[in-house]
Amino acid sequence: MDSKKIDYILTYYCDLMTDDEARAWKHYTSTTRLNSVKNTEVVARRKSLYIDRGWILINGNKPDSLKKGLDEFKTHTAARILNQNPDKVIFNTCPVCNELARTPKARQCRHCGCDWHTESLKFGFAKNNI
Repeated sequence: MDSKKIDYILTYYCDLMTDDEARAWKHYTSTTRLNSVKNTEVVARRKSLYIDRGWILINGNKPDSLKKGLDEFKTHTAARILNQNPDKVIFNTCPVCNELARTPKARQCRHCGCDWHTESLKFGFAKNNI
């Protein structure tokens, strides 16, 4: 599976992660946010909040599922989500260029500009519900 599909699954289908995967993902995203902040006072306050909420582990520890590396975690998690939920994971692709749309509900391609707002049957929506 390519990295675009992996990121798409982890972004839009993170509700299908196991508790351990979700905890590891939250740890990763929270530490990434902390590392992007330049103000040390803000970092200290946020870090305390993240620890209190259980979003990050203290003393530089990582969740077990992240110990093999982020790429391994992302690949394994996305593959598991797709294998266990093939009916729930929908890759919204452009009908013209077949590239992934920005979101599962997007109806305009960011790659070629194709607009399929009027093709409501492609997504199984009734015309009255649009």
